[in-house]
This record gives sequence, structure tokens and C-alpha cells, in this order.
Amino acid sequence: MKKKFIFLSLAVILIGVSIGSFALLKTPVSYLSIDINPSVELGVNVLNKVVSAKGYNNDGEIILNGKDLVSSTVSEAVNTLIKSASEKGFIADDGSTVVSVTSETDNQNVAAQLTSYAVDGAMSAVKEKGETITLLKNSVPLASREKAEKLSLTAGKLNIIEKLQALDPSVTIDEYKDAKITDIVNKIKYLEDNSNAASSSTTTEINPPSSTSTSENITSNSSTSLKEVTPTKVNDTKTDEKKTESKTEENSEVLPVEQLPISLYSSETDVTFKNGNWGSITAAISKEGIGGTNCIKYENLLKNPYSPGPTIVLPRAKNVTNVKPTDKLQLKMDIGTVTDSQPVKIIFNGDPNISLITPKLNRTSGFEIVTLDISNILDKLNGRISKLSFDGAGPNGWQGVNYLLVDDISIISPAEAAEGNSVEPVQPAPVKEETLPLMIYNHTDNVTFCPPHWGSIKAEVVKMGETNQNYISFSNLKNNVYAPTPDIVFQSPKNISGISSSVSLKLSLNIGETRYPQAIKLIINGSEETSVVTPKIQSSSAMQDIYVDISAIKNKLGGQIAQIAVESAAPNGFANVDSLYIGEISIVKSPADEPTNQNYTSTR
Repeated sequence: MKKKFIFLSLAVILIGVSIGSFALLKTPVSYLSIDINPSVELGVNVLNKVVSAKGYNNDGEIILNGKDLVSSTVSEAVNTLIKSASEKGFIADDGSTVVSVTSETDNQNVAAQLTSYAVDGAMSAVKEKGETITLLKNSVPLASREKAEKLSLTAGKLNIIEKLQALDPSVTIDEYKDAKITDIVNKIKYLEDNSNAASSSTTTEINPPSSTSTSENITSNSSTSLKEVTPTKVNDTKTDEKKTESKTEENSEVLPVEQLPISLYSSETDVTFKNGNWGSITAAISKEGIGGTNCIKYENLLKNPYSPGPTIVLPRAKNVTNVKPTDKLQLKMDIGTVTDSQPVKIIFNGDPNISLITPKLNRTSGFEIVTLDISNILDKLNGRISKLSFDGAGPNGWQGVNYLLVDDISIISPAEAAEGNSVEPVQPAPVKEETLPLMIYNHTDNVTFCPPHWGSIKAEVVKMGETNQNYISFSNLKNNVYAPTPDIVFQSPKNISGISSSVSLKLSLNIGETRYPQAIKLIINGSEETSVVTPKIQSSSAMQDIYVDISAIKNKLGGQIAQIAVESAAPNGFANVDSLYIGEISIVKSPADEPTNQNYTSTR
């Protein structure tokens, strides 16, 4: 009887151990969130196998639909989710999409391991799809997950929103709960770039732990590339001293005393735009103001809905020391015909903390007069206004707005405030036809590049040849074979609204000695909709003239050419081209001896 009891006891223990082991293998001990918008969280057991998958929003459920991830490895699960997101249209073709992977654990070694698995899965997915994404890696403790779960968010997305809140305390979680990670990261980058603070408390740390892979380790030159987002670093003391000296020097300038009304902008052409553009947003002076006058025009706002337009730099700062709290800021603005009314944020002196928000502008195509109270920002202006910029103030950024026109900005007395709130739209003055050839770039140095680097691709103006002329240079193309080059931003956008349709874009360029002929794509004004592809360019040590028919896209260009980026149109990207040089860009009549609907290549 005693032996039977012992055997029975052992059997019970073994069964208990088996049940316990089974339960342990089904229990998540750490988590990994994948956020694009969609947002999905994976539960991971002690063997790094997925034991649960949860969509945290409708888009997350869409990419999970029909996918059985349980028992998959972390790499396999991330691979499946990234490919599903691509197939469902959540990853942009232009490489702008940011994908965030966040390990949720209290163990740093596990965090590094989960991140490495996630990188491998994402990399293999985009390699199969032939795409480019930006991969953002984070790690948070399990306590953050508990907090995020109560808000119906992944811990990864909440972490990124909190980084934004640290830079802009007015931001609420509800505002960005449904936003794309791309848009939140763009907003963070803008605020970091424009922050005047030098303390580390205002710098958002988005870098992964030091044990995670570097950007070099997650680059696949065979078919695509993954880039790691790196935040703006805190300036060192020496740099900060230089900035302080520069600011003191600027503020020491004696400005003439201004009398009301003070015009900050009124049909001038001598304002400049810091950085030339922001993402795909362009800024220029356009003859679309009231009565065909000059006005400031921002375009392509839809491409970067959470980004402000480029900063408007006044030719000379305005003295506002005599302005009283009862005085008003008045603007004449037009946001075109949009689906929803739209408030606009006005940022002064490059500081997001010095700003005003307009009432919602209406949905007509006419200019509106907006009068705003400025009493709350007067003390922060330090007696001067030198810069202005505009940002979409709605919860969804620019909310369907693609362009913004600003015809007049002034400070007035209460008695001068305009009655009513709108001005009848006036058609722009007719633009006279330009004389061809219309030169856009010709061996000058008056272009900027946004950004100066894209991945490892470097953009600059260099002097070359026996004549020592200026050439636009793109180098290190082989290291980012599928990435577009930085945008060439022209100092003065060229007005092409008056030219005929039967014209070609002419480029004088050189791609050096390459193994195969190379076609390139020209992305004009930051939009794939206005891109054209050249014929295959032969390997040559000399500059070549390339003619590309633009009649099919002319009406989509908005009457101007403000910027151009270059991208490989070959199946293997820039794998065979390391450098590209451009000496001239112009609009010419299509070659007389050829039909105008074809592309041409000729060698000098």
C-alpha cells in the first residue's frame, strides 16, 4: 500500500509539473508593440515565442485579420505584420513611413534581444516587398504597459506621444491617439530643431539602448534600407555660447521705433524662407494675393500634415516695444476650399511657445480677415518680431488643407480692426508667357538642400572641371540604393504658368562610369504625382544633355518649379551609380526633329 501511495504521489507531481510548464509556455513574460498606425502588441513567452497578438485600434485589427501568429518566433510575427501593413496600404511608397518597435520588459537583456528579433523581421519584410521604411526602436518597463493599456494605447505609442508632450505641454494624448507614428515623429523633430533651450530636459531621447543594433547593422543594400531615427543632440557648451553671443548681438541692434499700423508683411518680395521647405512643404512668393498682389504661399501641406511651413524671415526685425496689450494682430488669409474649417497656428520668432491660434477659417476660396488678441505674447517677444511661421492647429494637423495664402500681416489699433471677416476673392493677374529657354539652375550656388543628408547620401554644390564651375553633387548613392536624394530647393521658384505645354525639361548631368545604363526619376515639387522618368543614361565621363517631356505633368505643378529630388528608376536602384552631378536644369522647346511625347538623350 505504501509503494502504491508513493507512485501515486509521483504521478500527481509529474502531472502538476507538466501543467505548470504548459501554463508557463502560454504566459507572456514580455511584450513587443509594433506601431505605424496600425498598432499591434505581441505577447512573448520565456522561449521568445509569440503567445498572444492584440490589435489596439481598427487598423491593427485589419493587419491582424487572418494572421495566426501564436507559436511564431518574434521575427516571423514582425515580418508577417509589416508585410500585411504594406499590402493593406499602411506603408507609403516614398519611404517616408516610420515604424516603431518597442520592447516592454524590465530586463535589459531581454529588451535588446526582442529589439534585435524585431529588426530582423522588419528588415526581411521590406526586403521581400522592395520598400524603404524608417525603423524607430524603443524599450520601456512593464509599468508603462499598464499605464498605456488603461488608455487603449500600446506602450510604444504612448512613449512617443509623451516625448512630444515633453516638448509641447499643450499636446494631449487624445489629439495624437489616432495619429500616424510618422506624423508624431515629424512633429518631435520640428520642435527639437526649433527649440531655443539648451538643457537636456528639452531634448527627446528616442535612441534605443546601446545594446541594440546600429543603423549600419540594419541596412540591406541588396534590395532596400532601414534607417534609424536619431534625435537632435543637445548642443555642447561651446555651441551654446556661440548661440547666446549671436542672440545678444542681434538683440543689441537698434531698431527704428514703429508706429501703428505696423506692417509685418504686405506684398513684399524680400522675405526669405528658412530651410527652403519642410519635408515636401514649399514656401514661395506668389501673385495670388488680393488683386493679384504678391502673397506668401505654402503648398503641399497634405504631404506633412503635422509639420509647420518654412519659417518666414523678415528682411529686418520689427520694433514692437510700443505695442499695447489692447492692440491687435490682423491677417488676410486663404486656405482654399476644404472639407472642414481649419484653425491655423502662428509661431513668432521661431519659438513654438510664442504663438497664437486663429478661429476656424471657412471653406470658401476667398481671403478672410482674421483679428487676434496679442496681449498674452507681448512680453515673450522681447520687443521685436523677426520671424513667423504657420502650422495646422487642428487635431489632425492641416485637416485636408493643401495650401495656405497669406496676403497681409500687421499690428493695428482696436479702432483700425476691419469690419466683417472676409474679402471677395480676386483672380490673380495674368502671367505673361516666359521666354524659352527658362533657366532653373545653371552652375550657380544659390540652391539649398533639404535635408543636406538623406541616410548616407550627401548633397552639396562643388566646383569641378577646368573651368572650375559649380555643380550640384550627390554622393554615396550606393549606400542608399533605393532612397531618393535630398531635394534641390531653388532660391526663387520658377513661374511656369505661362509657358506652352510642348516643352521639355533639360538636364545637363553626369553619372560617371557605370556597369549598366541608368534611368532616373525626377520628383518635382516633392510629389510622386509630378514625377517623370528619364531614358536610360549611358555610362560616360562627360556631361550629357537629357530631355524629358513634362507636358503630362505641367498642369499639376501649380504654376511653378520649386524643388527637385532625384531617385533611381532602375530595378536595382543606385547599385551601380555612386555619384551624380548636375550642371544645368532648364525648360526648353522639345527637340524640333523629334516628337514631343518622347524622352531623349544626347551626349555633349
